[in-house]
Amino acid sequence: MEVNTEFDALRTEMRAGFARIDQRFERLETSIDARIAQMESRIIRWMAATLLGGTVVIVPLVTFALNNATQKPPAPPPAAPPTIIVVPLG
Repeated sequence: MEVNTEFDALRTEMRAGFARIDQRFERLETSIDARIAQMESRIIRWMAATLLGGTVVIVPLVTFALNNATQKPPAPPPAAPPTIIVVPLG
């Protein structure tokens, strides 16, 4: 009988200990979920800023490269000034 009461006391103590451990895991899970949500929002902001910054840098570079990639035809020579012929009256 004495052994059974000791086992019952041990079983009760173990159940209480496991209940405390379960409570700690639940608090830890809640804390981890909050941190994951916070990190997710930071990552989304970081990705959006990186995309915007990359676009701001790449668009002018590509525009410059495309504008200077081909040789432009030489400018036509300026037109000769009009010739005025003066006919003497006579």
